[in-house]
Amino acid sequence: KKLIDERLIDARLANLFRVRMRLGHFDPPGPLQRFPLSDVCSPHATSLATSGMVQSAALLKNENKTLPLSPSAAGSLAILGPNANLSKATVSYYGP
Repeated sequence: KKLIDERLIDARLANLFRVRMRLGHFDPPGPLQRFPLSDVCSPHATSLATSGMVQSAALLKNENKTLPLSPSAAGSLAILGPNANLSKATVSYYGP
């Protein structure tokens, strides 16, 4: 019946598989997939995760009630690190 153009289907499938490749859907199983789910959510794993979170937490002292920052009071703000140039659109793109 030719209701949909074959080139449109090809374009949509190409984009679908491009996104799936970026997400690793066709990668071979890695070492993390070898852990059974019963180990991942076990009490031991949960306590390790909680301990890591507690040890890495940073407490801020809110002197002079400066937190939360207001845009007018902050002036300028530096974003540092390897992902500083990534926009929200770039990081969260999964398809059209």
